[in-house]
Order: sequence, then structure tokens, then C-alpha cells
Amino acid sequence: MNTLHTSLAMIFILTMTDIAEPQTKEVRDRIPMRDGQDWGAIDLTGKWAAKPRYFKVFEFSEGIATVQVSQTPTGYGYIDKNGKAIGKPEYLLASMFSDGLASVQKRVAPETAGCPKNSGTSMEVWGYINREGKMAIKPQFAQVGNFRNGLAPVVWACNENTGFIWGYINKSGATVVKARFTEAYVFADGMACVRASVDYAKEDGPASTFGYINTAGKLAIRCQFQEAMDFSEGLAAVRKNNTWGYINKQGKYVTADDFTRAGNFNESGSAVIGQGSKYGYIDKSGKVFIEPEFQLARPFYEGLAAVMKNDKWGYIDKTGKVVIDFQYGGGQGDEGAACIDFSEGLAAVSHKGFWKFIDKDGKVVIEKEYLDVTYFNNGVSTCQLREDGKLYIVIIDKTGKEIFRREK
Repeated sequence: MNTLHTSLAMIFILTMTDIAEPQTKEVRDRIPMRDGQDWGAIDLTGKWAAKPRYFKVFEFSEGIATVQVSQTPTGYGYIDKNGKAIGKPEYLLASMFSDGLASVQKRVAPETAGCPKNSGTSMEVWGYINREGKMAIKPQFAQVGNFRNGLAPVVWACNENTGFIWGYINKSGATVVKARFTEAYVFADGMACVRASVDYAKEDGPASTFGYINTAGKLAIRCQFQEAMDFSEGLAAVRKNNTWGYINKQGKYVTADDFTRAGNFNESGSAVIGQGSKYGYIDKSGKVFIEPEFQLARPFYEGLAAVMKNDKWGYIDKTGKVVIDFQYGGGQGDEGAACIDFSEGLAAVSHKGFWKFIDKDGKVVIEKEYLDVTYFNNGVSTCQLREDGKLYIVIIDKTGKEIFRREK
């Protein structure tokens, strides 16, 4: 589920290529990797933890990865961190684990999904499995979302509503919120964003507007917003009358509501806001502590934030002081952000299409020029580089030492 609940377009975009990724709080100790045509997973020493024998291995979540065994219609399954299969690879599609459950798609008889027998010979529906690979909630849903805070958004394959109308279930599969919303999102910070339907406009708020439910399944904030973002650090950005502001979990505004852009709060206790074409920062009390003066701005991580001024990127601290000069990007090949957020004390910066790593003093600590990079997570980064006319994927540690290399 995306953070911005409207046209689902992101406000702040870090434009990088295919192996780049947003920061994640889950510590990685397994990295999906390809060897020739086959995929497996390596550990942080560069050794194969799951031997390369799959058509595709996806990212691990809660210690389990989705794998595509083959291109056959039922080729999806799961492995643990040691490469051991969890259940059979018998699914049409399979998602990552969240809150101990993962959604899987199967082809079943209509009556199995709670539909009339005359609905056809079979139908493709979603259910949920547990960490042992056993079906915890039988396949019966046309659309699903991840579990979080014990609840998941779903669309029942067969109910009295026409079209995709969402509700919520608990981990037992019991209905907590009946089908009533045209859109429903995964819980974040104990709240989930929902969009009112015509049929329930009287109870929930004007059709097509957004509000929030709590973990009890109650509509905590009536639907009334043109756009809405996930709750984070107790606050959520919402748009009403074409401008943005922040509300608390009681639905009360805690900031001004005249921003032209608004990002999520993170653990730094701050969020990026926009006024006109410039960006600045706001704290949780609603105070703008860094005035909008930047062309672009990234969130604060580890005390520093990447910002753009005069078409160049640099870093500021939380007083607004420039601690690493505006010097990155602006060259050919530097489309999008030319700095990524600090992670584990290091950040990657780009110039003329190549990436290097710097420390918080702005000193280059890994000088090799990479075509692509990821944030450091658990002491390693996945990078892409070209040498002697060949393209390589490498895993490096924080000194730049390679612990794994393969030709792409």
C-alpha cells in the first residue's frame, strides 16, 4: 500500500535505478542474488545461504522470502533464511510476511471461496498462510493487503456489494469491519486510511473522501479529506480545500493547514513541508523550524538531511546549518536526487552519474565509482559497477571491501 492515498503518486521521490531502495527498519542478513540464470540468497559473508536454484528470490521479511520456483502458473512458494522450503510452491502469487502471515493466491472452486456453484468452474482468490506454510485463512478474497496491528484490508470475492468494496479481517479470518470502503489501506501507527463509498456516505462521510479507522475497527476520524497519508509518529498529513496540514489521532489539526506539500513524520520528529515551490521542515508541535528555502528536500536521518539549492545537493543539520556543501548533482546522468539519506553513518552522493560514499564530515570514504547503490543495512550495501567493459553486482562493507561479486 502506498503512503499517499489519492492518485497514489508520491510527493517526494528519490529517483534511482532498479537496485536502489528506501530505508527499511528491518535488519537484513540475507540478500537475494542471481548466479547465471538462477537465484538464491547470500549471507553477509558472501556465502550462499540458499543455493541458486530458483527462477526468482524476493526480499526476506520476518526471516522468510517469497520464491518463484518456475514460470508455471503455480510456481510461487517460500524459503527460510537457510534455504529450507516452507510448504509447497503451489501458489499463483505470494506476498511477503507481515505480522506472521502472508497472502497467497490460489485457484479454487467457487464454493470453496464462499461463492455460488454457478460462478464458474474455478476462480483465483487470496488467502493467508502462517510461518509453517499452513493455510491460516482460507482463500476467499479478490484483493488483499498485509496484516499490521492484527488487521488486514480485504475485498471478499463474493458478497452483496458490486465492485471492489473493502473491509478488514483479523488473524482468525473473522470480519472486524464489514465491506464498506472504496479504498482501504494497511495500518500504520495504529490507524488505517479509508475512503468513503456512496452506500455508506451517511455514516462515514462524503463519498470519495478519506478518513481513518482505529485498531478496534471503529471510524476514528470521519471521512472528509481530499487526500490523506499514513499516520507516523502520531500525526498524519491531510489535504482539505487544496492545502495540506497535520492532524492527530483525534482528527484535530496540530499545525497550520496552508502547506502546498507535506511529507510523513519519521523518527527524527520532523517532516518535510512545502510552501509554493520551496521546501522546509516542521516539528511535531507544528513549528516550522527550517523555513522553506530549498528546491527539494529529503527527510532527516541520523541528524542530517539532503537538500537541493541552486541545482546542487548538500546536507544540513537540524538547525538548518549547511554541514556538507552544495556540490553534488547537476551534471549529466544526475537526474533525480544526487544524495541519498545517511544510514549507519554513511551516505551515497552522485556526480555525473557515478556514486561514492561519504561520512558525516563530507569526506569520501569509499571512492570507487558505482552506477547504483543501496543504503547500508546491517553493515553492507549492494552496488553496481562497470569494470573492463563488464557490469558487476557487488556487496561491500563500510570500508568498501567487497564480500561478494558477480557479473550481471
